[in-house]
Amino acid sequence: MDPFSFAETLVVLQLVNNFSFAKKIDDLGVENTMPKLLDTYQEWLRDGVLDDKLSTVQELTSKRVSQAEICKVLGVSECTLIKLKKTHPRLNQAFLFGNDDLKYKLVDAMYTKAMGFE
Repeated sequence: MDPFSFAETLVVLQLVNNFSFAKKIDDLGVENTMPKLLDTYQEWLRDGVLDDKLSTVQELTSKRVSQAEICKVLGVSECTLIKLKKTHPRLNQAFLFGNDDLKYKLVDAMYTKAMGFE
């Protein structure tokens, strides 16, 4: 027979789950030696290709290329791109600026046609 009842076992498991080993290690003054993993955006920044990727996104967005196609060009999944857009404002801005470029081109084309300059 178990020395603990089912309810006592649940309480013990909950206490173990709530115990923060990382906090206790930090309290001891031991540095965390695990390197932080970089996301794709940070890798682009580290590799020096971030500005190229952002300009590519802006250019493709202004040409009405779908997000799925942009993901293929960038070499990331759509899920990853969505997460990156949420966490990195510059990437989201590239999409917004691309959309703005497209709108300006459309307005300019409509104006040109309406004024008979076609």
